[in-house]
Amino acid sequence: MEAAPGATVETTVELPRRAFETWDGTTDSWTYRKGPYELAAGRSIADRRVSTTIEA
Repeated sequence: MEAAPGATVETTVELPRRAFETWDGTTDSWTYRKGPYELAAGRSIADRRVSTTIEA
């Protein structure tokens, strides 16, 4: 998707349930973690241009 400078666009990013799992060393398995997550996008980790919080 492209947008001209200064333009606004809307997009949908589908994240699988696996994106919200972390390794649990006590059970030696992946565990789903509910809660708020911040999604950010940008040119690099130091240049995050947009972000939003979602509830998983």
